[in-house]
Order: sequence, then C-alpha cells, then structure tokens
Amino acid sequence: MTALSELLLDGNKITVVPQSIGHLSQLIALNLDGNAISVLPYEIFLLTALKELWLHDNSIVAIPPNLADLTNLTTLTLSNNQLSTVPEGVRKLTKLNELWLKNNPLPSVPFRPQDFPLLRVLLIDLTTSMPS
Repeated sequence: MTALSELLLDGNKITVVPQSIGHLSQLIALNLDGNAISVLPYEIFLLTALKELWLHDNSIVAIPPNLADLTNLTTLTLSNNQLSTVPEGVRKLTKLNELWLKNNPLPSVPFRPQDFPLLRVLLIDLTTSMPS
C-alpha cells in the first residue's frame, strides 16, 4: 500500500488519524475533510510528496510548525476548524495555489498574499487586519 497516491477519507466521523499514515510515502492527495479530528499526528508531515491536503470542517486546534516540511503542497484547506494561529513556516509553502483558512478564530496570519506567487484562491477572515 505504500504506492497509494490518493486517500479520500472525507465525511467518515474520524477522530484520530493513525500514525501509520506516515508509511504512505507516495501519497499526493489526502482528504480528511468533514471528520472530527482535533489533533494531527506528526506522521502526516512526513508525507513530503503531498500536493493536496484537505482538512477543512474538522475540530483542529493547532497546526504543528513542521507543516513547512510539506513544500510540494499546492492545496491546503483548513477552513472551519478551531485554529487561533498559523505556523510561521507556512510561508515556505510557495507552491500553494489554494489556501483556505476561513471560519477560524484567527486574529492574524504570519504571511502576506504575495508570499505565495502561485496563489489563486485565498479564503480567510480575520478578527484584525491582514499584513500589507
């Protein structure tokens, strides 16, 4: 199963992502949206081939700093979670086309839209203003 390239587990009421996810080294797309996940295992951030990571509509409270290791990401969806911060390392994700952060209690973000030269879609609402 290590050759698996897409894993679609959206809408399955999953509460815990197994650590064994880290063995799927060829994974390009991981869809975990619409579950009940609150904590992401470290092993997700070992999946450096990932291009799409769909995590919206969960209960995620924090994103570890090693999100920055997923430098091949083109799509990252984190809308409708419980995030109050976004790690600084998100700026290293320069291949992002889509970044969804809407409907999180975010007072600010550690990036500017121009940090992502390929960005086409940015969904965000902040309790304060965005850096210019």
